Amino acid sequence: MSDTYNSGLLKTTAPGTVWSGVDVDNTRRIFGIGDNVASLSPAQSLFFTYLTKVAKQSTDDTVWKPLEYRHQWQRRNFTAAYQADDGATSGAGIKISVKYNYQGKLHATETYSPIFLLAGQVLRIGGKAFKIADAAVLEYMLGVTGATNDTISTDAKGKTNGDYALIPAASLTAISDSAVFAVDGSEDGEGQVIGSQFGEGTQAPDGWRDELSDTEFYAQIFKTSVPLMSGSAMATKYRGFPNEWKRIYAEHVMAHKMDIENAMLFGYGKYTNQDTRYSWGIVPAIETLGGKQYTMDYGADDGGSTLPFTYDGLVDLMEDYMAPESGNSGQKLVLTSRKVISHMSKLGTDSFVAKSLGASGTSPFRANLDVKPSKFAPVDVTSIGTSFGSLNFVAHPLFRGDMEDKAVCIDLSNVKYRPLAANGHNRDTFVETNIQDNSTDGRKDQIITEAGLEVNLPETHALISFIA
Repeated sequence: MSDTYNSGLLKTTAPGTVWSGVDVDNTRRIFGIGDNVASLSPAQSLFFTYLTKVAKQSTDDTVWKPLEYRHQWQRRNFTAAYQADDGATSGAGIKISVKYNYQGKLHATETYSPIFLLAGQVLRIGGKAFKIADAAVLEYMLGVTGATNDTISTDAKGKTNGDYALIPAASLTAISDSAVFAVDGSEDGEGQVIGSQFGEGTQAPDGWRDELSDTEFYAQIFKTSVPLMSGSAMATKYRGFPNEWKRIYAEHVMAHKMDIENAMLFGYGKYTNQDTRYSWGIVPAIETLGGKQYTMDYGADDGGSTLPFTYDGLVDLMEDYMAPESGNSGQKLVLTSRKVISHMSKLGTDSFVAKSLGASGTSPFRANLDVKPSKFAPVDVTSIGTSFGSLNFVAHPLFRGDMEDKAVCIDLSNVKYRPLAANGHNRDTFVETNIQDNSTDGRKDQIITEAGLEVNLPETHALISFIA
């Protein structure tokens, strides 16, 4: 019988061992195995394996708040709408609102006042170019409509949902015919800043700045005890696995690693006190912190808001998901269930391929779909390439039950596995040996990890729900 259960972790003379590390059969020692534990059955803990290989960085505190920076260059776009004189402002004008708050966070349904709108700028609104007068006074308004609107301070702009900026109609000049902006509502629509224009010898204009955002993350303490085994049992040669102690040991190291894997996937981040800390998992972090969420139908396109689970449907999804306004590009790791991978692999009538081809089977199908081995684990990757980027689907054994019809898209450049390490102490996975009482004729060991998951720029990650 092969000792594959022991491969990559414990030092032993049994066949199949790939790590010749230190022997844990020592008296009261601490052994760090954080760099090696991911090699134990990597296919069973894919996310932890990927994190260990490409996204591992220690933290020096149990609670940390990384700063997030969202580039402004791809934004400065807005929605414009005509507003008649409501008696609470300086007359009629154009309302300018954006879907980004003062930190650059994108919201699909909420609107904010723009922080970048300044006198002297040139705007494109509804296909026409306009200039904001150099001396224009922009009013930042609270609310959306009605005579109860109040001007708010510029310090609050972009911070409250429903805010907008009002450009007085007399301060907007159409560049094409040098006419004052026609306040008839005909120029409603999408727009963007297309530069600025100032005369010779004029003074410097006002400036603007965005703010960095922060998110709080926590290091969770994981513990697994290798149960007490008597000296007699340890000295007995058994059938099947002669060394029962090493068999039990390997099982518990594996269980410890799977605890971390589950927490990194499904844990809900929370801090109660210094003794009660829970790490975020990637799925709840996407759901809670502002990640993208989509719904796809295993069946045909119903013409509604739900995307069909076909190549065309994935292209539509990627068009939104990989929008530069979200800072998205490149490739994503997609962890999902065997059910989803099976649907993508079949060739039958209701399969991913058949529905991508069309009912007649004669539609041109030039999808970039490739199955290739993973560089980090003995699993196959189903890669679907589009003009916007690639989705690399991998079947994960823990996507079962309520997660069977889910897929999580992960930007590995924006996640980090953060074990606690500072002041000469490293709380990455380690083993404490012989923690039993000195008078006990037997042995008990303990495996400890203190670490958490950091999820930056949640909009670069996504959760897909599949329905029938």
